[in-house]
This record gives sequence, C-alpha cells and structure tokens, in this order.
Amino acid sequence: MKYKERIVTATILTLLVLFTLTLFKKNDISLYREQRKRDICEPKHSYMTADWTVDSIYDNLNFTVNSKDGLYTVVEKPGFNTGHQIKHSEPLRIIVVPHSHNDPGWLWTFEDYYTIRTRQILTNTIEALQRFPDFRMIWTETVFLDRWWKESPEPLRLAFRDLVQKGKIEILSGGWVSVDEATTHYTAVLDQMIEGHLWIKEHFGIFPNISWSIDPFGYSSTLPYLWRKAGMKDMAILRIHGAVKGFMGNRKMLTFNWRQPWDKHGDHDIMCHVEPFTLYNIECSCGPDTDICKVLDFSSVGSFPDNEQPINFGKNRQARNFEDFAELVVGQYKQKAALYKHNVILMPHGDDFRYIESYDFQTNYENMKRLMDYVNKKSEWNIKMEFGTVGDYFDILHAEMKKSKLKDVSLTGDFFTYTDKDNEYWSGYFTTRPFDKRMIRELQEYLRATETFTSLIYVYLLQHTDSMPLDLDSDWEAIQLARRTHSLVQHHDAITGTSTEGTVVDFEIKIYEAIHSLIEIIQKRLTNILSPGTRTNVADLKLTRELPSPKSNLEVKTISSTSDTSSLVVLNSYSVARTEVINVYIDTYDVEVFDSKNKVVPFQVSPVWLSHYTISQHEYQIIFEVNVPAIGFSVYKIRRRSLVINRVIKPNKKDKSVFSNVISVKGKIDDKYRLFSINKDEENSKVDFIIENNFLKLSFIKATGALHEMCLKTSTKYCTKVAVDFFRYFGNNSNAYCFNSNKFEEDLFLNADSVTLITGRFMSQVKVHHKLFSHSVTLYHSNSIQGQTVHIENNATLLTPEEENTELMMRISSNIQNKDIYFTDSNGFQMNRRKPRKNLPIGANFYPFTTMAVVEDTDTRLSIHTAQPLGVASFTPGSLEVMLDRVPMSFGKGLDEPVTDNKPAISKFILHLEQLRDHHFTTDYRQNQMQPSMTSYIINDLLQNPVISLYSFTSVNFKIKKLSFLNSDKLPCDISIANFRSLLTESGKFIGTGLTLHKRVTSCNVHQNENICSGTHELDLNSLFKDLTLEKVSQMSLSHLHEVRNEISRVVIKPMELESFQFRWKR
Repeated sequence: MKYKERIVTATILTLLVLFTLTLFKKNDISLYREQRKRDICEPKHSYMTADWTVDSIYDNLNFTVNSKDGLYTVVEKPGFNTGHQIKHSEPLRIIVVPHSHNDPGWLWTFEDYYTIRTRQILTNTIEALQRFPDFRMIWTETVFLDRWWKESPEPLRLAFRDLVQKGKIEILSGGWVSVDEATTHYTAVLDQMIEGHLWIKEHFGIFPNISWSIDPFGYSSTLPYLWRKAGMKDMAILRIHGAVKGFMGNRKMLTFNWRQPWDKHGDHDIMCHVEPFTLYNIECSCGPDTDICKVLDFSSVGSFPDNEQPINFGKNRQARNFEDFAELVVGQYKQKAALYKHNVILMPHGDDFRYIESYDFQTNYENMKRLMDYVNKKSEWNIKMEFGTVGDYFDILHAEMKKSKLKDVSLTGDFFTYTDKDNEYWSGYFTTRPFDKRMIRELQEYLRATETFTSLIYVYLLQHTDSMPLDLDSDWEAIQLARRTHSLVQHHDAITGTSTEGTVVDFEIKIYEAIHSLIEIIQKRLTNILSPGTRTNVADLKLTRELPSPKSNLEVKTISSTSDTSSLVVLNSYSVARTEVINVYIDTYDVEVFDSKNKVVPFQVSPVWLSHYTISQHEYQIIFEVNVPAIGFSVYKIRRRSLVINRVIKPNKKDKSVFSNVISVKGKIDDKYRLFSINKDEENSKVDFIIENNFLKLSFIKATGALHEMCLKTSTKYCTKVAVDFFRYFGNNSNAYCFNSNKFEEDLFLNADSVTLITGRFMSQVKVHHKLFSHSVTLYHSNSIQGQTVHIENNATLLTPEEENTELMMRISSNIQNKDIYFTDSNGFQMNRRKPRKNLPIGANFYPFTTMAVVEDTDTRLSIHTAQPLGVASFTPGSLEVMLDRVPMSFGKGLDEPVTDNKPAISKFILHLEQLRDHHFTTDYRQNQMQPSMTSYIINDLLQNPVISLYSFTSVNFKIKKLSFLNSDKLPCDISIANFRSLLTESGKFIGTGLTLHKRVTSCNVHQNENICSGTHELDLNSLFKDLTLEKVSQMSLSHLHEVRNEISRVVIKPMELESFQFRWKR
C-alpha cells in the first residue's frame, strides 16, 4: 500500500512539474515574442529629451528682417545687449583661422579649379607655414589633396605631411568632398567619408576629428550622427535660417549639443558651433558690421588706414589711423562674443580659393600679426588674439567651459529650409536638374552592385577554383575611380544642380564614364562565376539597359533572337531574396521562358511604345516573375519557338491570353499588325475604370486618366481617396538655388493628349501623355511585396522656351486627417516631422525628399517612396506635392546664369497604403516621432536597389544557374547593409571587405506586419556569408580608421545604430 501511495505521489509530482514547465515554456515563448517585437519596434510614445527642437524654435520665432539689403539680422529685438559678458579676470580669446574654400566644381570644372588655383594654394601653403611658424591653415576637400599628391615631388609631399602631423595644417571633415546635406543618401555620404578618411590615414597617419561644413545650404539631422560615430567630437556650420540665428544668438545658443531624436541620453551628442553672420568670407566673420570687417581682407583692401588715408564708415564713424581701426574691430569682436555664453570666439579668415599667391599669405599674416600684437598689449581690452586651427578653438573652448562650469543646451532637428535674405528660400535646389540627380542615384546603384559582387566573386574564385582572372587589378582601379566619381558628385554644388552648365556637362561625362566602367566589370565578373574555370566570351554578356550618352536616360536594350536560346542573368545586390515582375525587350514574341531549374515560366507580351500612340512592330515586352536569392543571381532562359525571323506571325487564339489587352481611353493608337486586343473606349461613358490585383484595387477618372481611389483588399475591404494630379507654379524670381514662385495652374491632366489602359497576366498599367510630361501607374500581379504597392513613373519634358520660369508638380491627395503633420526622410536614415508654416512663403515650406514622405492619422498611413532626391511639401490635409522639374530663369547666389539645359527627367515613385492599429497620433513635436513599418523599409530598399538584368545572346550553358553569397536567415531584415566595399590600398591591393550595418527601428502599429521578419539581439558575423571562409572579422570605427575589437564573431547592434566591420578572407 505504501508502495502504491509512493507511486501515486511521484506521478502527481511529475505531472505538476511537467505542467509548470509547460506553463513556463508558454510564458517564455510569449515573452520571447514580445522581446522579438520590441527588438524591431519603436518604443511607444518615445520622447525627445533635448532642451530645444528646431520645431519649437520656429514656433517661438518672430520672423523679422533687417532693413539693410533685406538681410536677416542676428540682433532679434531692440535693446539687445551687445556687451561681452565674461569674468573680468578671463580674457576674451580670439582664434583667427586662415582658410581657403575650394569647391571641386562650381563656376569652373574640378580640373580648371585645380590647375589654375588649388594647385598653387596647396604648394604655397607649405612655403608660407615654413616662413611664418605661427601661421595656420585648414583644409577639407580630400579630392584636391589626392590630385596634388599624385603630381607633387617627394620633398613637397614630405613637407606637407610634416605640417599636417604637427597640426599646422589641419584636415577637417576628411571626406572626399564637402557634401550636400539635403539631396544625398546617407549611404553615399558614408561612402565618400570612408574614401576620404582612408586616404588621409594612409598618407598622413592622422584621424580627422572635427567636421567643418560652412557652405552647404542647410543642415541634416542625420549627418551629425555620422560625424560623431566616425570619431568627430565637434563640428562647425554656418548656413541656417537668418531668423533662427537671431533667436539662438539672443539666447547664447550658437554653440549647442546636437542630439538625435531617438537618443534619450545624449550618447551621440556632438558639440556644434554656428557662425553667426551671413557668409564665411572675411567681411562677415569678425562681427555684424561688414564695412569694418572687410578692411581685414588684405588680399583685396591692401592695408590698414593711416593718417594719410583714413577710412570713413558712415554715421560719423571714421578710422583716422591704425589705432582707431583696431578699437572698432575690437568692438566687432565683442559683439560677436556676446552671441555665445563662453569667452572664446572663432574668426575664419579666408574666402573662396584664397591664398593663391605667396603675397596673399604674406600680407594677411603681417597685417593680422600687427593687429594681434597691438590688441594683446592693450591690457584694458583683456583680449588674447592668436592664429590657430578650428581644433585649437574647440580645445580652448572645452577647457574654458569646464573651468567655468558652463553647459551648452541640447537641440534636436535639422536646419531646413535655409534663407539668408527676405523670402529667398533655398528649396529649389532640392529638385534643380533632376536628370542629374537620377543619374547620380543610378551610379550609386551600379557601384553598390559592382562593389558587392566583385569582392565576393573574387573570394569565391580564390577559395573554390584554381584559375583567377588576370585583369582583376585593373578592376580594383576602375572601381576605386568610379567610387571617387560617385563621391565627387555628392558635393554641395554637384548633386544640387547649382553649377554652371559647363561644369554640369563635365560632371555628367564623369558619371557616364563611371557607370560604363562598372557595367563592364559586372559583365566580366559574372562571366567568371557563371562558368568558373572556363573562358566564356565576355562580349556575350550585356546589360538589358544601356546608357547611350551622358545626356541620355537609361534605355532598354532589345534582345536579338539570332540564337535559338538567350540566357538572362538577374542580379540582386539586396540582402533579402526577392520575387518580382520584370520585363525585357525582345525582337519576337514567339518564345518560351525557363527558370534555373528548367521549369516553364509563364509570361505576358506587352507593347513597346515608340511614342505615346505608336506601337513598335519589331519589339515586344516579355513580362514575367523572377525569384532571385539575397546577394545573388538567377539564370533564366528565353528560347525561341519559331525559327521564322523578320516577319510577323499572328498568334493562335489559344495564345492570346499571353498578350496584353490595350484600351484607348483617350486619343488613338497605331498598331499596324494588330497583335494586341486594342479597343476604343466609349467616348460618352463617364464611368471610372479600374485595375486590380490580389491586394489592391485602383480607380481612375476616365476623362483624365488620373488615379483617385485606392482600396486594400483586406478583410475589411478598406477604401480611401488617393488622388494624383499635376500642376505647375509660375514666377520670375526663382534661381538654381531658390524657389520663389507663387502663381500656379491647376490640373494639367485635363489637357492630356492620350490615356491608355493596358492589362495582362503580370502587369496592368495606365499611361497618360501630356506635352509637359508622361505619367504611368502600374500594378503588378504578384503575391510578393511588389504586388502590394502602386508604381508611378513620370518623364518631365520641360524642353521649350514656353516652359521658362516653370516648376512642375505632382500632388498626391488623400482624405487622411493628419492635422497638418507629415514626415520626410532625412537622407534615407530616419524620418523628420514637418508641418506647413502658413506665415511663410511657399518656398519656405518645401523640404528635402530623398527616399520617403508620409502622411498619417490614427487609422491610415500613406507613404510615397522616391527613387531620386526631389523637393516635397504639404499645404492641405492628407496631401503631398512633389516638385518634379523646374526651369528657373533668374540669376543669383553667385551663379550668374539660368538653368536652361533641361533634359527629359525620369522620376520613379511607389505608393504604399497601410492600415494602422493602436496608433498614438499626436501633434506634440516631442512625442511625434515616426518609424516606417518593416514592409515599408523593404519596399524602399527594393526601390533603391533594383535588380540588374544581363543577357547572353549565344547559347551558353552556364555551370552555375543560381547562387547566393548570403545566409539571409542569419541577417534579420531589421538590419540593413549600409555600405559594402572592397578595401584597397592606394596602390590597388585588395586587403578585405568592409561592411557597415544599420539596425533600424520600425513601427509595429500596422496590420499584417508581425510576420515580415523577426528581430535578433545578437548577430553571428562568421555565418553571414555562404560558402566563403573567413580568416577573421574585426569591428572598426565607422569610417574604418581604427580597430575597435579584434577577432569578433558575435555582435549586438543597438537600435538605430551603424556599425562597421572588416572581413579578412582565407586565401
């Protein structure tokens, strides 16, 4: 009996334990799921912790202007205290910083600037600093250093390096160029920074630790994070809104700690110095009175006043001699110092391309030295004045603030849109020359693909074959040159479109040559990997899209069916496998398509349009769905079924299902051979027409072809107004930089020449043609993410004199009640909150639009993804308007010519509609942070990283038909690859692969979002790449300047952070 009782007791205890374990396991799984959700989701109601936001400054700002030339004044209100407030025992420290601002392309080309000016500046700097030991010089543009270094003899190089290492020449920022901060993608900014920093390290052995950004036309909230993460502790800027400067100067906020909106504790704060006056030239540097300050520009003025040549400044002010003038200048210094809470001021002493001749160095040094000696001896002035660098200024400043126990305020936000004068808002350049902005983004796409695949194919061949290509060294050199071209055009007078026409042509030629060299490398290296160990003819592999000239858009190339079978290689440089519909042009429709496993692939035949109403009789679009692995490729075969060429064969009735149905809603269509079912819609019918797939139904206005409603085919069958229309602004005050128009013409759709509806198995499309633009809306019949979105492509054609002073706009309207709050991306890295300022001009309300813009309310979010940088605004609830192209005819801001070199400008967008749940929508700017959903991130990534297709028109049987270099399940989709590059020495030796990863934070308030991907707390780097053997992985500083951790395998990346790694491969 006792034995049975023991058995029962043991059984009960066992069941209790099992029950407890099961309960614990369920709770553990639940907790794990919640943790996983938290790993990729935004913290609810996250709160900005900075003392100030730029939004709050605008809300409290009195937009006043100075009566002098309409310039904004730093003195915000009457009675402003211009006295310098410091302890009497502490001197006012004035750091005079000689500088020469060298743009690598603006009014002249890079080569012209270098040959005529910069080469002399750099060479004469050496002689001057050796002659005047306490003189200094700062430099930012590494692209000029690279050119000078290659041309200069060894003694000059050694002397320059010595001056850099002694701190007499200070390298600031250290990027390849001084980038624009509005229109650049953060990955491009990062790439040019790595390129410049590695060059600086290799040649000078130093690490840049201060950012100097005094000429970009407004400032991003993202770039301070990049600078700080790359090891820079301080930064200096200049061009922010004049009224904002006044507000900040009156509150002694012109040095502040710039904080990221998601950084609660200020871990990435960077001290930022703002120069308080209009420009970086000498007359705007010493104080508010430019008449006094410009006397210090000795390269222009020559010398100080004396008794024989006094200087009159008006208002009964006169400098009869040097001593009088010195007193006036000291007054300017004190007025400048009054704008800061500390007793150290920075005085830049230079201008564009200054210090060309030895005389410039001598006259500036000797005159400023005379002033310094005099001022320093006047003990009653309590001033210590000296030459120094920007680094010297910050070192003294930090020491003084620590000693005085001063603390700067923290601030969050960006400084757009910039103006220095009246209503001249610098928002036009967000769009100016959109052809070039699109071309630069295409260069970025090809560069990323070439960098990724060349590096990985090289390692694959090294580890898996006995034969290595003999021409790889030339590849590395070509990649480096293309990378440096890409870095060059990120400059604030290149991608902005604000250079002279001659310089723009030079940039376009450089971009064209870089793209062609990258295409050639892709073709060669893919040949190597498709048939390793064999020598396939490189000429057999060609891109399906080509760039005919520097002035042309990418054009689809028609595949010739001279062979029975053509191979199509589809390349995916993105870190997620993709399923999407693609199209190729071929000279016959009588084909079959096979995938990498030789399975038949269904397809759709659609017209190739020679014009908006003429269908080609010799070319056809073959549209089908492809599956391509992450960072890999798939090979498809297109086999000709009939050997008959050069004559048209009408399809059998049973084949008609593959042909698109074409309906002429408005206008006529010329289809000579009637291959397609072309119908003329009833002219009197006013019923809307629709296109739809498994996810979406789109309704269009029949009279205009304009989209006006989107329906989600969810369980709730949610429909909302999403309308597209085109209009234009007119005005005669806009220039390449500024947008200053206010008259507009509504609804250009009403004057459209034609509206065409095309439907088929894999793609349905509405095409609208107007004399100023063509517009298409495409819906893909795919169950992938591609099928959940609406694809828009425009081609702006502002090419005739009638379009002068025109700004062409596309507006997306909805019934979303967003309470005037909307969001635009910041360089593709994060989202910024915006709201229209109705007290400001139209131009003041346009913002940079690099990758994404969003309107939302408690229930609905509408995102617009863009494939090229442009300008965007919102003036009515639920709407966003995008500036597509412009022809500004006014001069100004240093560029004395209009923009008249317009070319057909293609722009690509994706509309994404999402339903929200449990969404906390607020107008509180401190809480109103917005994170895209993971679906939205992936949509944008796919847009920024399109597949690249290549074809071989000979019957080649490739050994490898599908390959992926990435274990995609080891890289969660909340971690993206921000930078992938081949690490090379200056001599072109391959030393490894650099990888920068970005852990993104997403919104989880979107229906059907949880299963997109899972987050991970820890990343295993050793298992990231497939079939490639590592020697070691090191964690590096962001720009690869120094090693952070040696030989790591697992790493935790914090939300929103970027981390860089170096992969060294076994040989």
